[in-house]
Order: sequence, then C-alpha cells, then structure tokens
Amino acid sequence: VALIGVLVLLAGLWTPPNRRHLLGFCTALGLTVMLALLVK
Repeated sequence: VALIGVLVLLAGLWTPPNRRHLLGFCTALGLTVMLALLVK
C-alpha cells in the first residue's frame, strides 16, 4: 500500500502543466495515504 502512495505521488509530479490542478490532488492523496500508514 505504501508503494501505491509513492506511485500516486510520482504520478502527480509527472503531471503535465495543462493538468496542474491534478498535481495538488495527487500530492495530497499520496501524502494522505502515507500519513494513514504512519498512524497505523
């Protein structure tokens, strides 16, 4: 599951400029997943 969070985060970093609004979403989603794992 942690790997999925990393992949989502990388996907956000690779988001093209014309889809910049997805960058914040992917980054937040990836960080949320990793934080959820740390809490558990």
